[in-house]
Amino acid sequence: MALAGEPAMLLLDEPMAGTGPESSREIATLLGTLNGQITVLLVEHDMDVVFSIADTIVVHRHSPAMTM
Repeated sequence: MALAGEPAMLLLDEPMAGTGPESSREIATLLGTLNGQITVLLVEHDMDVVFSIADTIVVHRHSPAMTM
């Protein structure tokens, strides 16, 4: 639904929370296909997913944000 309006940016907070492994893979695949098309701001604790789809990663650990 969020992609139907062709947004310039997509903000996602834990989009894989509460999903099973197959659904999580489908979401990660979809997010990977958006690379270079729109900006995606993703809050996610599964770092394997983050590393597989992100170009830039910012980590916040109870201190000023660190860019990786």
